Formats: sequence, structure tokens, C-alpha cells
Amino acid sequence: RYLNARNRPPPPIWNSPSIQAGADRLRNELHDQGKAELLEPEWRVATDAAAMTAPYRMDGDDGRIGQVSADLVWREGRWLVTGLSMDRPR
Repeated sequence: RYLNARNRPPPPIWNSPSIQAGADRLRNELHDQGKAELLEPEWRVATDAAAMTAPYRMDGDDGRIGQVSADLVWREGRWLVTGLSMDRPR
């Protein structure tokens, strides 16, 4: 939900301020390119770590698909995002 909406306040899920700043930049980059639609994510969850990948497509981008990925760690009773990346549509 955070990446889908440009105006949504950041949730308290970031492992560090630099991860949150990177997520803000990634979200702004997605929306600067036009309307992005994130599709159904795929999760891999272990006891204390998880990874999420979600395909996305840009409105009017001829059906090309990109991908957003996130790495998470379980700490202090909650999941925290430790990394976020984006592969451009091809």
C-alpha cells in the first residue's frame, strides 16, 4: 500500500532512516514515471527473515513488467524492512 500511493505517510517498518529514505526515493521514482500498479506479491518467510517480490507495470507501458523486492528481518516483535530494490520494466 505504501508504494502504491504517493501521499501515504511512511509506516513504522524501516530498519533504519536510510532504508526509509531509499523507500521514499523509490516510491517517488515509480510515481514520477506515471501510474504504477503493483501486482500480487510473492513472499518467502522463515523464522527471522522474509523476502517479498512484487511485479509491477506502468500505465501505458505496453504491458512490460518490472519488479520490486524487499528484504525483512524479525526483530523486537515486528518485521522491519532491511532492503528495498526495483528492477525496471523490460
